[in-house]
Amino acid sequence: QEITKDYSGAERMMLRAIRINPVHTDSLSHYGTFLGKVHQNYAASNVIYDRVLSIDPLHVNTICNKGLVTQVTSRNPDEAEAFYMRALAADPAHSPTYGFLGLLLHSTKKNFTAAQEAYETSIRLLPSDATVLSNYGHLLFEHRNNHSGAESAYRDSLRADPLHPPALTNYGILLEDVHQDYRGALRMYKRALEVEPTNPATRCQYALLLTNFEHDFDQAESLLMAGIVEEEDDNPTSKICNGELRHCLLAIKDTRKTITTQKLTPIQEAARKELERRRLNKVAASRRARRLQCLSESQSPRAYSDAGLA
Repeated sequence: QEITKDYSGAERMMLRAIRINPVHTDSLSHYGTFLGKVHQNYAASNVIYDRVLSIDPLHVNTICNKGLVTQVTSRNPDEAEAFYMRALAADPAHSPTYGFLGLLLHSTKKNFTAAQEAYETSIRLLPSDATVLSNYGHLLFEHRNNHSGAESAYRDSLRADPLHPPALTNYGILLEDVHQDYRGALRMYKRALEVEPTNPATRCQYALLLTNFEHDFDQAESLLMAGIVEEEDDNPTSKICNGELRHCLLAIKDTRKTITTQKLTPIQEAARKELERRRLNKVAASRRARRLQCLSESQSPRAYSDAGLA
């Protein structure tokens, strides 16, 4: 499934395993995870998870993943946290649970100290989890002003998974904001989009840098327009992502309009560029402040506990 992306074939094999043994908890749990990861059918995932827990109330992967589904779908973060604490009671060394608990504390509860502790515990137990490392780096960068620690976390994440889209995007932001390595940042954003073309956070960041650094308005606008998808009533994520892209597109169009309608002296032009750079940076910062919520939604197909899979 993960290597060949033959999801239809994987689903057939899972259903066959369940038909052979309808009470095999690992097979059921894997199928519940598949329904969430591939089909985003969280209601069906929950039905399967409840079935597993009726057979084995201490099935730790299922408890953890039920917490993640609750985190994604519920307005009550305490309910998701309760599942994570239940999973850790069943297995105090379950690294994925610490990672998901860290994300909940980080993105929803804004308890950055507790989130940092959860991330660090997860990394200590499993140092190669690219998603946890990327989220940990984001926390260090945005909320601890620890740029060197964040860079180290992003590098470790990309060593674990060189094509991890959030790590590529996060590292690009650091290269752009801290080192002013704009070429390096562009490379990171481009690689991230090649792996995950539907990620609006990366697309916006890439377009803003094209505008800010290369003044390539045509490419920036085309990049954003290409990311806008047809909105579906039963898929609120599509509306959120389109809103992000349109907000970014409007900022870039305003910049282009300002430049083409004003006649400025060289000194005024330099001052205008600096002010515009700061304004676009504020747009990017505002978008990044909301990015973790979108990030957790966009990562949800990959952010499941696969510990213990055969």
